[in-house]
Amino acid sequence: ADLLLPRLCGSATASTATSVAECVIADGVLEQARYLMSLGLRGAYAGLAPRLAMTSVMTSIQFSLYEWLQMSLGVRPQAEGRNV
Repeated sequence: ADLLLPRLCGSATASTATSVAECVIADGVLEQARYLMSLGLRGAYAGLAPRLAMTSVMTSIQFSLYEWLQMSLGVRPQAEGRNV
């Protein structure tokens, strides 16, 4: 949704708009749908690959940091029925 919001609202209002319904470029659901159809499938999802790469790297760093912090503090939880 946050990938389509800047396309429907424009970059200036995308930072303040919280939903597609608050957009100023396309008033109403039908006009927004027409605008998305004019972009086409490729245009609507342009920028998805970099966003997925950024998100996966950030998530990987977060999980690695969490695991390292658990090991450093010695609070590693044990699974039930398993002796680790």
